[in-house]
Amino acid sequence: MTSENRRTSVSFEKYLGYLRTMRSHDPNLIARSKVDWVFQQLQEIQLHLSSPLSQASVLVFGCGYRYPEVVILSSMAERTVGIDIIQSYYRDGLFATFKDIHRKERTLPSILKTLLYTYESIGYFEALCEAASITPKSHAQYELRTYDGTQMPFGSQTFDLVISNSVLEHVEKLDVVIREIARVTKKGGLSFHVWHNFYSYSGGHAPEPMCRKYPWGHLRGKYNMPFLNEATPTQISEIFSRYFEEVHWRYDFPEQASLLDQYLPQLPYPHDLLLHKSCILKATAPLP
Repeated sequence: MTSENRRTSVSFEKYLGYLRTMRSHDPNLIARSKVDWVFQQLQEIQLHLSSPLSQASVLVFGCGYRYPEVVILSSMAERTVGIDIIQSYYRDGLFATFKDIHRKERTLPSILKTLLYTYESIGYFEALCEAASITPKSHAQYELRTYDGTQMPFGSQTFDLVISNSVLEHVEKLDVVIREIARVTKKGGLSFHVWHNFYSYSGGHAPEPMCRKYPWGHLRGKYNMPFLNEATPTQISEIFSRYFEEVHWRYDFPEQASLLDQYLPQLPYPHDLLLHKSCILKATAPLP
C-alpha cells in the first residue's frame, strides 16, 4: 500500500469510527461537560487575571467549528474573539463546511466529516446556552476570525487573556504562533492553554474504536494521524518561556493506566507522559 493510500485508509477508518459513536451522541451531556470544564478552568484563570473577567478582552485561540468557549465567554467578558485557521464555522452552513474540509481531504472522508460535524451540532448550542444559563445570541453576533496560521489580525497588546483547548498539538510552527500569542497579549496579561498530550493513550486523536483496537497505536506505528506536531510538554513550555514570564505547566486527566504494563516494552517514554491525556500551561506576559 502506498503512503497516499495508507493516509486515505486511516482517514476513512477514523471518520467511520467517529460515525459509529454517533449512537451515543447526547448534545445535553456534551454541552454540560463543556460548560463544567470552562467554569472549572475559569476558577483558576480568574485568580491570575489582573482585572475582573467582566472588564477583560479575551481571545479564544483555535476556537473550533462550534466555538463553545466564545459562546460562553461572550456573556461574561467585555469582549470575546474566536480565531482559527478554518475557513468556515457552524454558522456558515453545510456546503461551506464541506468545501473547507475538502481543501485538505479526499471526497469521501470530507463527506463523512461534514456529516459528523452537522450531526454533532444538532441541539448543541441550545443545550450549551441552557447549561451555562446564558441567553443565546444570533450566530452573526459572535466575533469570529479566520487567519493564515502565522500573523494574527490584531494589534499588539490587544487581549488581557488568551486561551486554547486542544489546539497547541495541531500547530506546525509553534515558535511563530506562540510569539504571536505573546504579541497580542497585554503586558501582565495571561495565556492559559490546555493541550491534548500526543504521547497519551488517546494522543493520536483517533476515535475511541481505533484507540481500543490499537492502544497507543500512533506511537507503535499502527496508524499515523496527520497534523500533529508531537511536541512534549517540556518543549512547549520552553518556547513559551522565550516570550512570557512565570511559565508553569502540569499534567491533567490520567487515563488507561491498566494497559501500560502490557504495552510498556513498545513505548520508550516516561510513564507520566504516557498516562496523562492533557497538560495545562499558564504564562504571564512581561510587565512594562
